[in-house]
Amino acid sequence: MKKIILLIIAMSILLAVSVSAVDIDACQALDVAGETYTLTADLEGTYDTSTCFRIIEDNITLDCDDHSISSGEDFDLVLENVEGSMIQSCNFLGPGVSLEESDGNYFDSSVFSGPGRFSIGRNSDNNEVYNSYFSVPMTIDGDSNAFYNNYFYYTDEVEVRYNAEGTSSFSLSSTTDSTNIIGGNYVSGNYWANAEGTGFSEICVDVDLNGLCDESYDVSGEGDFDDFALTDNYYVSSCVELNEEGQTYTLTEDIGSDASGTACIEISAESITLEGNGFSISGTGAGYGVFSSAEYTVVQNVVFSEWTSGLGFSGTNSAVHGSTFEDLSLSGIFLISDENTVEGNTFSNILYGISIEASDNNLIYNNHFDLEYPITINMGSAEFSIEKTLGTNILGGDYLGGNYWTNSGEGYSETCLDNDGDDLCDVSYDASGFGDMDESPLTNTFTTEVNDCRELVKEGTTYTLSEDIVAWHDYCIIISADDIIFDGQEFSISGNETWKEGILITDTSNVSINDISLSGFVDIVDASETDVEEDRVDTALHVINSVDLILERITIENNTGMALVIESSDNFSIIDSVLSSNYGGIYLVGSEGGLISNVEINDNTEFGIYDVGVGLDSMTIEDLSMSSNLGGAISLLGDYLAWNVGSLEYFLDNDIVIGDSTTNTNLNFGDDGILSLVNSYLTIDGVYVSNQGNLTSYDYATSLVREELMEDVLEHVLDLGDLSLSIVFSEILSEDPNVNLEVVATGEIPNETSSVGYYFLKAIDVDVLDDEDYTIGSASLIISYTEDEIAVDNLDESTLSVYSYNETSSEWEALEGTVIDTDANTVSVSVSDFALFGIFGSQVQSSGDGGSDGGSSGGGGGGGSSSSSSSSTDEEEEIIEEPEGLSDDEEEVVEEVVEEVVEEVVEEEAEEEVVEETVEESSGFDAITGFFSLDKLKSDPVRTGVGVSIIVLGLGLGFVFRRKIKLLFI
Repeated sequence: MKKIILLIIAMSILLAVSVSAVDIDACQALDVAGETYTLTADLEGTYDTSTCFRIIEDNITLDCDDHSISSGEDFDLVLENVEGSMIQSCNFLGPGVSLEESDGNYFDSSVFSGPGRFSIGRNSDNNEVYNSYFSVPMTIDGDSNAFYNNYFYYTDEVEVRYNAEGTSSFSLSSTTDSTNIIGGNYVSGNYWANAEGTGFSEICVDVDLNGLCDESYDVSGEGDFDDFALTDNYYVSSCVELNEEGQTYTLTEDIGSDASGTACIEISAESITLEGNGFSISGTGAGYGVFSSAEYTVVQNVVFSEWTSGLGFSGTNSAVHGSTFEDLSLSGIFLISDENTVEGNTFSNILYGISIEASDNNLIYNNHFDLEYPITINMGSAEFSIEKTLGTNILGGDYLGGNYWTNSGEGYSETCLDNDGDDLCDVSYDASGFGDMDESPLTNTFTTEVNDCRELVKEGTTYTLSEDIVAWHDYCIIISADDIIFDGQEFSISGNETWKEGILITDTSNVSINDISLSGFVDIVDASETDVEEDRVDTALHVINSVDLILERITIENNTGMALVIESSDNFSIIDSVLSSNYGGIYLVGSEGGLISNVEINDNTEFGIYDVGVGLDSMTIEDLSMSSNLGGAISLLGDYLAWNVGSLEYFLDNDIVIGDSTTNTNLNFGDDGILSLVNSYLTIDGVYVSNQGNLTSYDYATSLVREELMEDVLEHVLDLGDLSLSIVFSEILSEDPNVNLEVVATGEIPNETSSVGYYFLKAIDVDVLDDEDYTIGSASLIISYTEDEIAVDNLDESTLSVYSYNETSSEWEALEGTVIDTDANTVSVSVSDFALFGIFGSQVQSSGDGGSDGGSSGGGGGGGSSSSSSSSTDEEEEIIEEPEGLSDDEEEVVEEVVEEVVEEVVEEEAEEEVVEETVEESSGFDAITGFFSLDKLKSDPVRTGVGVSIIVLGLGLGFVFRRKIKLLFI
């Protein structure tokens, strides 16, 4: 359907109204003959057998004055056995209208659009319906009824019943010059449409362009003809003047051979549309294909060729769409009027695409110009683009903007950059050469292949580097969109010692770069004169304000700037990469939550890793190799300088190799030092540090190494897990001391532990290196133990004591002043020198043991030494049975051990009675562990720190006794 007119108002000459008129505003019977009833309101409801209005007398006029009627049930209107009635200007929206045995009535300028139907019953003859709109089915049973100038939307549902076939009329006998129901110039027949747009009037041929179908339409198929069916299909098949205002004319074939005058088609009436349907208007070499002197002309889908100019507009507000202009001798379009639109057209093989002559405010966009001179302007103006708008452009791209400018492969649109992939050039184009700019030229140059410096800004795209490139811009590659992957495919980007930065990543999330090399980028300021701590950001790879960045298999080398700068960017990962021979390695500024895994940072002029802010205390570092970084391996600056304080899990099982002693001479942890060496990268379980250089820190640092040890700050505290050591230096002998403490465990705990008479818990060997540089005034040891260690021999924590081993006498000697903290699981003691220290204690006694612990001091010093008696009494020998199945050597050892213990029990007079009761009452036990139990063997991981090594090893020896005896070893 091409045109649908919903309301028909004032399209006919109204019949003369009655002298008297009655206003009505409710459903009712109309029963006064000759009366005119005027409806004053829209009605919804019923009256009298479910019908709103029932006309039951002749010559009644119902003027609805364009009001609506919608009955609730049977009908909106019923004419019953009447004649001469007029129904006009009504909108029937309900069940419909019915004529029952009523003749000679009239319906004018009404709308029938309800869910019902229009029904002319049997014996209802000679009625007339005109100027009305029907979107309901119609049933015709009466004879000789007439219909003209109506719009039937449901053509296929106008039913002429068998008894009325061949009698109804669907047009006047001739045409009348008057505006018809679809706006045409003639009144005669009806317009026949349907929902599919294939109604007779919608597809009929109108060669002479008079608005009437050239053939008749048989409505019933039995001779009920509409001889002048209306149509708005104005078909053009030859050169002609188009002068029907507001009409659409359609080409039905290629034309132009019969052209005469100045144009093949001249348009002289306003608001005419010429639909080309893809057909051509080909000329004879002179004049116009189409020339319009009228306003609001639309020309579309026409092919113009072989004219001087294809199309000319001298009327304002005209437009041309979707047309082709080719092989024309002068111009495609000639504009000598204002405010025209040229959109969606193609221009080729023409001297000028569009000539603008004294024509202003024209809009020209979404066209394809394949010309050397696409635009010429003389005393005129035009806009060559619209704002970027979502919509399919002439190239099939996703956005509308400007025009596509080509010229045999060298046009602007063919060479411009489109980094964001929106099918618009990134830079505007001067269309006329005199400052008439196309702000958003169309292009199709976007590619994910990277072979030159460019921006990667299309979200969710994977880009690939396709060759080695040399930078020509301060930032060769810029990434500023989320979810981008940049695959370097093992190619390189080189700064050629000229350009500042290789890759800039800014304001992004989830960007990944892999398999790429960056080299030859320089700082714009001489690196040697730049203060790294303040303003050094020039770098081969620069990351700003981004999260979830992954850099994998990246090689950054030979840059006078830094290799990698990460600013205000969290949760980054640097994996399997090499950063070497740069000014600096990794520069972190306010960035945290990172992972550095399997990265080599070597041969850099300054530092390896430099941190300003909170980066390193929340970072996971593993398999890091650093060497020959002349400024230092790692440098921290700021208030939060500890690595992973309180979060040891990040640094478990890491293999970190930092530098060597000849090149990494300084690991600079900043003016505030580090917070905790034990929680730093150097001393956590499982971390291995090789060839460690010197560590320098200042002020309140807790490390053991200082660049300057001031006289008023001589105390150092070392917290290394099992051992906390506080040292006060009484004298500094060197100007530049390198204080190194080595804490080691030995695999050979002396057998002389048997002389102590207690259960052995653990031992720690503390030694001092380079002691010629200082002397120790005092030191305090705090040694930790665990509940599991205590549980092995069921030791009583309150009996623990610290001993030192005297290598000269081969004896363990108790230290006075042992303090036990059973809540913290530590023992502590003050020492004046370092040695092999051991912890011993006795077992927890059961309730049947008499409550004696064998004389433990509980933390006081002496460990309870054994003495005098070397033989047992008869009573004791009666209790002690000979072990079965032991060798002679084993029996000798057992006898010696038992003899020493019994002697000690006997000599302790205060405990003698308890011991005797214990021996007499005990039923004995099957096994007695020796002073060193096989269950007590322990081997702690190697622990290393700056100048500090810890190896803790518990070693024991076990003997099994099969005698029924119970002894307490205190």
